Amino acid sequence: MLFEVIFLWLGPRALIPQEINKSNRKNVILAVKAGVTGLAQVSGRRDISFEERRRLDVYYVQNWSIIFDIQILFKTVASVIFRKGAKIMNKKIQKWLNG
Repeated sequence: MLFEVIFLWLGPRALIPQEINKSNRKNVILAVKAGVTGLAQVSGRRDISFEERRRLDVYYVQNWSIIFDIQILFKTVASVIFRKGAKIMNKKIQKWLNG
């Protein structure tokens, strides 16, 4: 049960009304429950553009796995403990984002 509660916190951040019309892939993002932390948060948060955050959210939805969630969870904890801005998690994700 503890794991269920923890994993409910993971996922794309909710789109605010002003952002919904900006996102051309909003249906993919809206298909999953919003989370407190996710791939976009551990990949740069506000240091990356809106478009990059949405691309990371779509990548998360399309490539979800329990291992992926565990990686995001550990990256979130490390970012909080060490008070560091988060960077893109790995080269595979970076390659996918670059086309």
